[in-house]
Amino acid sequence: MGLDYYKVLGVPKEATDLEIKQAYKSLAISNNPRYVEKNSENVSNMDMHISSHESKEKLIINEIKAIEALQMYHLVGEAYDVLTDSMNREIFDSFGERGLKEGLMGPNGFISPYAYHGDPDRTFREFFGSENPYTDLVTHSCGLMDENLEGGNDSFKPIQPPVYRDLWLTMDEFYTGCVKKVLISKKVLLSDNRSTEIQTKVLTIEIEAGIPSGKEYTFPGEGDQGASIEPADVVFVIREMEHEFFKRDGDNLIRYATITLTEALTGTSIPIRALNKRYFRIGIVHIVEPGYEKIVKGEGFTVLGKPGVRGDLIIRCQVKFPNVLSQEQKKILKVALEDKSTDGKKSCYQRPQPVSFSINKDIICLGEP
Repeated sequence: MGLDYYKVLGVPKEATDLEIKQAYKSLAISNNPRYVEKNSENVSNMDMHISSHESKEKLIINEIKAIEALQMYHLVGEAYDVLTDSMNREIFDSFGERGLKEGLMGPNGFISPYAYHGDPDRTFREFFGSENPYTDLVTHSCGLMDENLEGGNDSFKPIQPPVYRDLWLTMDEFYTGCVKKVLISKKVLLSDNRSTEIQTKVLTIEIEAGIPSGKEYTFPGEGDQGASIEPADVVFVIREMEHEFFKRDGDNLIRYATITLTEALTGTSIPIRALNKRYFRIGIVHIVEPGYEKIVKGEGFTVLGKPGVRGDLIIRCQVKFPNVLSQEQKKILKVALEDKSTDGKKSCYQRPQPVSFSINKDIICLGEP
């Protein structure tokens, strides 16, 4: 079976021209990519508190909805174009989509096949008189204000709300700074000041080292152009991807390291592959107890507005305990860790260990992994 234009518009076969126009008006607005994008952006802005994984799922869902809406936008435009033409509608009612699009013999000769021009925006503009379905309402409400101004109502162009886009960066890019080039597509007003076409443009964003997640970069007037609108600003909102080893805490960088119980009691060194690709090892010489952390000064993020100043690298150890010990091992541990003084000296439990320990980055051990 071919396409049923009545089902596309959600009207019965005996629908009047007015009912067809009302159905098209509702569906064209709700599926117009311009307004679908705005609704998706509003949802994204409300969901900024959720995790990056959930944000990506939301983004994928919104993109799928946008594609489905675009397909529907084309279909309702074609359905309206067919059903508001008396001859095309009569042919469709009698012979269906196939007869309409393949052509057929009529009483006065061959009737040429129907072909939709393929531009639903053109159908939208012809129906509403502009790309904005609310232009007449806005113009009417502002008429009294504008009637004494040069150019009258024709000079009024409502400014569109900003268009927000997420720009995801790796933690390495936050740490070192980078330059991102983003390709956008937008409607551009042609020389006749009425028609538009889709064009692409590359926007360059210079990311400063140490910027916080959520920072916005605004490109004024880079949104869709139109005869009766002022183009919107395009705003890129910086988002942070999760890192396998590091977490960010303001200007500080946190590295979680898993060590064994033996290493926690006797000491170890932890290899660090920094976000700027440097490699070094941090020695742990104190007994690692709950809450212990080692701070490497000046190895964190660049502090904005303070050239040469950086936050710290904070190493937090997670101790891995053995699953089982033999009787011999237990005896050895009991003797080694027995809580009693010998030769008048304090026991190991009476010597307080620092909860945190700071070192200067100049004394860290460099080397190859």
